[in-house]
Amino acid sequence: MDREQQWRATQLSYDGEEWTFSKYTKAVIRQDHRAVQRLSEQAAALSGGPLTILDVGCAWADFYVKLRHLLGTYVGVEPSKSQILRAPREPNMRLIRGTGERLNLVDGCVDLALQISTLDHCLDAERTMDEVFRILRPGGTAIIVLENRGRLSNDIRRLLGWRIEHGDEHLYYFDVADIVKLVRARGRVTFQSSYGFLLGADALSRAIPWAIVDGMVRAADAAGAMFMPRKGQHFVVAGVKAGEGPAALLAVTCPFCGAPFDWPAADCAVCGHLFHWIAPGVLDVLEELPSLTEAPDQHGSASVPHEGRPA
Repeated sequence: MDREQQWRATQLSYDGEEWTFSKYTKAVIRQDHRAVQRLSEQAAALSGGPLTILDVGCAWADFYVKLRHLLGTYVGVEPSKSQILRAPREPNMRLIRGTGERLNLVDGCVDLALQISTLDHCLDAERTMDEVFRILRPGGTAIIVLENRGRLSNDIRRLLGWRIEHGDEHLYYFDVADIVKLVRARGRVTFQSSYGFLLGADALSRAIPWAIVDGMVRAADAAGAMFMPRKGQHFVVAGVKAGEGPAALLAVTCPFCGAPFDWPAADCAVCGHLFHWIAPGVLDVLEELPSLTEAPDQHGSASVPHEGRPA
């Protein structure tokens, strides 16, 4: 199976229902979400107004609810049809079945871009980061959350000669330094933190109450952050695009010619392409693209003919 086949097999039909997490892992995921909310609130305070937020790999748009108090407009991009169709439909939402490698948005139109446990699922992480920083306004913020290849438990596995796995659904396995490097090539790193230092806690947490698990996690994280700041189970990195200024007017672009269009138009006024709406308010651009490996044109759309949908 080549890389794109692996991506298609694991991402397009992913429904998120097969995973069950221990109390400990749920506690670490809560840390993820608290960090994202805190950093998003800081970005809103600096912006001075409601945010235009892009959520790459949005699933069923659960962060729309978490960040509703900060929102002007929310744009959710998700390759899994079953997941994005579970998202709520709100007047200030734009839902697109698509990929981070080809974001159908105009340059500089987003205040905040979220990549919450998604960059390691992408076919091309470098291109996805390029696209995220392209659509950020000058001074806009990107937040990346991931599982950590450099975690302490993996160091112990290496010493013991045990296999380190990350699952077929992940096409990458990053550590903190990897993401810091990706962000610094495109902007300025403003925050980094890792957490989830409680070794062997998955099995233990199944047998003890939630309140005790949460307290143990907080105590272990306080110690781990002091002595091993990049060795937690998960991590978050935030970066800011160079410059400053207001966001451009948010606009979704035609997947064929790259021209902006009024949401939710039936077709493109420039090239005449008929848009594919899989549900009210849910645009499907993946249906239009035969291969994710095709190079995008200057608008970020695929270099394919304008006259109609590919066979």
